[in-house]
Amino acid sequence: VGSNDEIGELARAFQTMTTGPQQNEVKTRSIIDSVVDGLIVNDEFGNIDSYNPACQRIFGYEPDEGMGRNLQMLMPPRFHDEHDGYLQAYQRTKARKIIGIGREVIGQRKDGTTFPMDLSVSEILLNDRPLYCGIVRDISERKQMDIMKDEFISTVNHELRTPLTSIHGALG
Repeated sequence: VGSNDEIGELARAFQTMTTGPQQNEVKTRSIIDSVVDGLIVNDEFGNIDSYNPACQRIFGYEPDEGMGRNLQMLMPPRFHDEHDGYLQAYQRTKARKIIGIGREVIGQRKDGTTFPMDLSVSEILLNDRPLYCGIVRDISERKQMDIMKDEFISTVNHELRTPLTSIHGALG
């Protein structure tokens, strides 16, 4: 690489060609690993191909516990048949009921607890093979805040209505 002849130029060109893709791969992997939302990639059979550290944190599974297993492990049992049906129907008809559409679903952690989550799924074709990329976000905290807000509004409504009703009655 240090020489100034044709071999050196060729070596530098080769090094540039191989370094660029490696840097892009490292950059892409760093971005995926640092994303706050969970990222899951599965094959056409519903088996997990890869997932990022956020998924590990959300669901509680280490990479060796999830790779190659069916996505059903991340959902309550009552949704297993439904999931398989959605995947098979999409592959037959390409009718979008989940893929390409974000929705709220129930997830299940390794310890068996369930939680609400937002799910968005996209299809990727890699060498004419479909892969499905899911982005998940645990929305438990947001749901809890909604419940607290509703309870607060209900309490304030009741606390204001009682004296106002008495005043209205007295004025009548």
